[in-house]
Amino acid sequence: MKIKAANGFARILKSEGIPWVSCYPTNHVNNALGEEGVPILMMGEERFAVAVADGFSRVTSGKQIGVCTVMANLNAAGIQMAYGAIAQAWEDSSPLLVIAEGVGQGASRHTHYDMAEAFKSVTKWVGKVDPLGDGLERPRHVVVRVPARALAHPFRDD
Repeated sequence: MKIKAANGFARILKSEGIPWVSCYPTNHVNNALGEEGVPILMMGEERFAVAVADGFSRVTSGKQIGVCTVMANLNAAGIQMAYGAIAQAWEDSSPLLVIAEGVGQGASRHTHYDMAEAFKSVTKWVGKVDPLGDGLERPRHVVVRVPARALAHPFRDD
């Protein structure tokens, strides 16, 4: 059975025990969250979506990670609006998962902002998921580098 990538992503969040996701209304992942039964808390601005997710991480002392979605699919304005809240969470070591539906730099006449470069100083990692296109494109591998000291580090299993 084939499902949309957004639904697969929502299922992963649900299986990881994410109780809800704060969001700004414009993001395709939001519809998938609803379809998969993950409650969403809709905010009026991107920075508020980040702040609510940040607050959840803080009140659980990082035992549960706040998740939010923000707009970045037309241009970078949405993710730019969220920058201050993301930077504040970073400064206070509050873990977050921010899902931005991003348009790549140079993809249109409105996309001059390099999101990955801009967020390097306030995130541990910025990545992007590339689609396979029309199915004619060959699948490609992904490399994830995990230092040996991280592999040897004990983690709680609860």
